[in-house]
Amino acid sequence: MKKIVIFDIDKTIYDGNLYEDIIFHLISKNLINPRILPITTKEFLEYTFSLESYEELISELLENFKKEFPKGISKELKNEIILFIRQNTKKIRDFAFEIPRMFPEFDYLIISLEPDFVANEVGNILGIPNVISNHFDFSINGRQKFHVDKFEMLKKSVFTEREIFASFGDSELDYTILLSSQNKFVFNPSNNMQNLISGNQDFKVITPESATENFHKATLMKY
Repeated sequence: MKKIVIFDIDKTIYDGNLYEDIIFHLISKNLINPRILPITTKEFLEYTFSLESYEELISELLENFKKEFPKGISKELKNEIILFIRQNTKKIRDFAFEIPRMFPEFDYLIISLEPDFVANEVGNILGIPNVISNHFDFSINGRQKFHVDKFEMLKKSVFTEREIFASFGDSELDYTILLSSQNKFVFNPSNNMQNLISGNQDFKVITPESATENFHKATLMKY
């Protein structure tokens, strides 16, 4: 049975935080007022888990902005939102193409809390059919639990008891999976993650540019 390699999707493969990036982008274009910034991230995170398509995402964003534009949303703003979403949700880190293609001896898995349609699209682009995302059965009293232990999600999947050769993550939500991996790769660690891994030489903090090289070194050490 092949060992598995796990990609977290939010900052590891998926380029940036869409729901914050789009606000900064629209502010930079002078299409919305900067005063909207403090309230947007919380509101966006409350609805984005259940979305199933780009069309739903665009619709929800426009609905969210309605209260800011009582006289109606301009065509320019709507077009800019559509353009930004379609361009930026397709930004995949270069290394993510390279590793599955160069090292077919592993099974690959995407585990994520991004909307399912984003996780599934990334999986399709990378040729990775295995995706565990937010619609995985992991809820409390019918409500989605946000601060989940991704390793618990993994243990409830078809990959139970599979040996994890390597994991790529960035935040404390990825910590238990990384801890259970033979090779632990961390991108742009969050402050909490930085505190967790401080002084632990097993965790390798790398850049997208060095990811494939570091992964290759790990395979040479193991085989």
